[in-house]
Amino acid sequence: MLPASALGRLQTNYSDRVSPVTTAREFALTCPRTCGKVPTATLAADAAQSVHWPVPRGSGKSTAFPVSGFGVDFFNADDRAALNQGSYLNIPRAIRGQVSRLFEAFVEDHIERRVSCAFETTLRSGITFEQAAAAHIAGFAIEMRYLALQTFEKHLERIKMRADMGGHSAPESILRDIYDSSLANLGRAVCEMDFIHVYDNSHFGAAPAVMLQAEKGEIIYRADRTPAWLTAALL
Repeated sequence: MLPASALGRLQTNYSDRVSPVTTAREFALTCPRTCGKVPTATLAADAAQSVHWPVPRGSGKSTAFPVSGFGVDFFNADDRAALNQGSYLNIPRAIRGQVSRLFEAFVEDHIERRVSCAFETTLRSGITFEQAAAAHIAGFAIEMRYLALQTFEKHLERIKMRADMGGHSAPESILRDIYDSSLANLGRAVCEMDFIHVYDNSHFGAAPAVMLQAEKGEIIYRADRTPAWLTAALL
């Protein structure tokens, strides 16, 4: 997906909260009121795929950080839309809209019931921050994992590869908008999420490389050489 895909998961402890991981676009909420520990919401964003979810598509968040792998309730909008459509190809806007409403209801329901969950997002709009604020009020801690590639063109290349194999795609103009919007929101995410891990996934076939980690708005790790997209997002 494009640079900002969000992946989240819910955790019951934070012993490994700053450890590098290999997924990319999910968001999870964990609540201490139901598990006896501080709840967490983990979010992975990807600027190349839709971050709702990442942001732009093609960054590889679903492969690196599948929401189904966190051991909590999860929601993948692309998979749900394909299930309703019967294919990942040419999914009608009406189905996308229906799935988007189901997605929002899923998150709201888990926050209200204080139940951990994980989901993907593109981080292209303010809804992720609105959901995070509501989760905070309910006692959740939010963790985000953000994936991006070196350039927008690399995102396009991977999306085309996916489409050739029967996967979902979108017009370049829409992908560019998701990509730009996702990266524009990354700086805000660094400030507002409890824990955020930012990865560069440009090297095909290799694990995503950790570029930055922050806790409660404070950067605790930054790679010696960071990609241009991350440097620009933090200005």
